[in-house]
Amino acid sequence: MFSNLAEKHERLKKRIHNFRIPLSKNGQRVMFVVYFSIPIVVGYNIMQWAIGKSQQNLGSQGELLRSRQQNQYTKHTEYQNQQLQAILNQAKNKNNKVSVNETYK
Repeated sequence: MFSNLAEKHERLKKRIHNFRIPLSKNGQRVMFVVYFSIPIVVGYNIMQWAIGKSQQNLGSQGELLRSRQQNQYTKHTEYQNQQLQAILNQAKNKNNKVSVNETYK
């Protein structure tokens, strides 16, 4: 059954591929323009769609992406700044104690 179906399929493919419509020079030119322009037009529209999606997700100048990144890292950055400030304050207090001790000697 499958071999019979495969044979019929092969015959159909050969019949379709052997069928040609003769075109004049103008017909050939028109077909060249059609075959050339379709990928260009479709590609342009796909790129416009992708640009629209990019602007929707990121903003026209990337401002949505920057605001998301700022929101994502703000808490972590604030925590690091607090820790660094605490270290600086400790170092400053140690220096003040040492300098106060040295002045009384």
